[in-house]
Amino acid sequence: MKSSFFAAVSVSFALVATVALGAFAPLALPLWVVGAALQMVAMTMVLNAWVHRESLQPGHATPVWFIPAVGNVVIPLAGVRLGFLEVSWWFFAVGLLFWVVLLTLVMTRLLFVQPPLPERLTPTLCILLAPPAVGFLSWLQLTGQHPNASALDPMGHVLFGLALFFALFLVIQARRFATLPFYLSWWAFSFPVAAFTTATLVYAQFVPTGFMQALSVAMVTLSTALIIWLFIRTIVAILRNEEQLTD
Repeated sequence: MKSSFFAAVSVSFALVATVALGAFAPLALPLWVVGAALQMVAMTMVLNAWVHRESLQPGHATPVWFIPAVGNVVIPLAGVRLGFLEVSWWFFAVGLLFWVVLLTLVMTRLLFVQPPLPERLTPTLCILLAPPAVGFLSWLQLTGQHPNASALDPMGHVLFGLALFFALFLVIQARRFATLPFYLSWWAFSFPVAAFTTATLVYAQFVPTGFMQALSVAMVTLSTALIIWLFIRTIVAILRNEEQLTD
């Protein structure tokens, strides 16, 4: 499980490159190249380890597995605008493939394997929200769809619809999340919720209904409050030297 987090480094480089395309454009290309290269290394090494690790069991599957494989769908966010269209399509295709495969494995583990997901890993369920949300944003980049120039195609509706479904699933789990102690794994909420917020804002431009406008405002408010709470709660846990912070 821990090996999957190495891909968080490459994903972070790709995300920072996307942000740099605005005010820090000269930094975008080197950041993206490093991110894409690291993502390919992390993906192949982790997948190779999974295939050849004899001790691997169905109960070991967790949403964390999405990071090295499905993290590929982050690469097109900046890759397309930097001119790497074919490379971006390749990363997107591989990410989409492993999203389907790993989603099946993770759902099988959650539904049929006992004991249930450990308490400290329960917040990682939020990672299920990230692939369709980021996939939606990458799909728009790859297909060149813009709110003022074209209507959203069926695939865009499908990807956002799936993201909305997983968001609803997480809302239903809110009562269970509320009973959990604070673990570092709570940070698993940050990126998926932020990605879904961005996807909601973009989708609302294609489908400017009252519901989408309200959802956009709600998600911006929620994601902002969530990041602030995670930051403050982490500082408090460090100051208190809470045991579960290092579990």
